Amino acid sequence: MMKWALYRLHWLLGISAGVVLSMMGITGAIMAFEDEITAALGQGIVAVPAWPAAAVLSPDELLARFIEQSPGSIPTKLTVFPEPGKSARLIYRPRSAEPLTGDEDNTDGTYLDPYTGAVLGKAVGERFFDTVRTLHRYLLLPHNRGGAGRPITTFAAGCLVFFALSGLYLRWPRGRVLNWRAWLKPDFTRRGRNLYWSLHSVAGTWVFLVFLVFAVTGPTFAYDGYRDELTALLTWTKLPLEKPVSPSTQKRQADAPPAPLDTVWSGFQAVVHTDVTTVLFPVSLKPTPTVTVRYLTRDSPHYRAYNEITLERNSGKVLSHTFYSHQSLGKQISIGMLAVHRGKVFGVAGEMVFMLAALALPLQCTTGYLLYMDRRRKKARARAARHRQHDQNVPDWQKDSPRGTF
Repeated sequence: MMKWALYRLHWLLGISAGVVLSMMGITGAIMAFEDEITAALGQGIVAVPAWPAAAVLSPDELLARFIEQSPGSIPTKLTVFPEPGKSARLIYRPRSAEPLTGDEDNTDGTYLDPYTGAVLGKAVGERFFDTVRTLHRYLLLPHNRGGAGRPITTFAAGCLVFFALSGLYLRWPRGRVLNWRAWLKPDFTRRGRNLYWSLHSVAGTWVFLVFLVFAVTGPTFAYDGYRDELTALLTWTKLPLEKPVSPSTQKRQADAPPAPLDTVWSGFQAVVHTDVTTVLFPVSLKPTPTVTVRYLTRDSPHYRAYNEITLERNSGKVLSHTFYSHQSLGKQISIGMLAVHRGKVFGVAGEMVFMLAALALPLQCTTGYLLYMDRRRKKARARAARHRQHDQNVPDWQKDSPRGTF
């Protein structure tokens, strides 16, 4: 009874949520090597001709130049790259936008010339990937203030957990548990429904763990509450609740200039002497007493393996310095959640495996639909055969008699 119920629910959700997951899989595979593609196409934007090192603008100078050119925008995050000629990256939001809740996002990004502060815009291909990302996360549907996109994709991610676990249970080989061919080798000698089932079950086994990683980590980019709870579970710590900022306070802060960062930058440079490749500053309109700077070095295992250093804003004094490599496994996963979701924590081989697993989602949906349609056709033929058999057993005189006569 339980197996029958799981089977019915598996195909019922599969023919609905499977379509959404297929779209998410295709778009996820397209974004697999987004960073490498935009960097290769972004000469003149992502990278500019190098000047002498002394000509590089400080963080405060970059922010001031940006505000001069874009007075209607509020900077929220600044990333600088010490490598000569590499443009700074700025995340900003519209100044006139209505206050948003924690789960909502209306930010955009641009590159800045590190020597002049000129706004360079987006890299070649970046707008295309932005659209693909919105399709991947929200199906191009409204996703702020109760929009449908966010809950639909999150529900699909939950269905993916169910598909992986129920599919493993439903395909458990009878009496051949230790036979690796039964688990991992599709039987291409089969035809029709048997072939579809072999492809569906074997492919699902190959990508079982990757599907679970997709499903568990994906909603962290949609709901802050889910991300906080998952982080607390991974790190065995309870994150402090952030006090919500009232709309009036947000509007008042929006009229203020960004809090200074140059002293923090000087303090950082005085302490960190390794080969730094990326430095990420949070840009605040409220002059908080401390600033936590995240950075990467050439030895960082992946692009989200941030070290953290907290400094006093006014003096540049270091208050704490935490290295990614010294963190627990759970903390490393929570810090690099996006790298885990994309498989980048396992290097280029991991990216390839996760990209192929993403492409397996439309394969699973297609074979699932073929199985479903084949079952529908067989049921229709069985019903037609029963009707024909019934008609053959009915006497001719009864077939010709009008209804209700006897």
